Amino acid sequence: MGRPNPLSWLGERVWNYPLRLSGGVATIGGLGMTALSVGPNAGLDELLSFISTRPAYAAAVICGLAVVLFVDG
Repeated sequence: MGRPNPLSWLGERVWNYPLRLSGGVATIGGLGMTALSVGPNAGLDELLSFISTRPAYAAAVICGLAVVLFVDG
């Protein structure tokens, strides 16, 4: 049998695992917003300060990773 179309393969994975997709979107969104808000030259103290004032981004990353890793569906 030939190689499957990459788009059909992706659609099959998304259809079979919609919760993992939503967890991945939450993780990428939380990481992206944190990176854009803090900036590329931020140190650890600035990152911790940002997370302590806006914990929703960190919660999105943690919950999204938990869904991606531990939820089968």
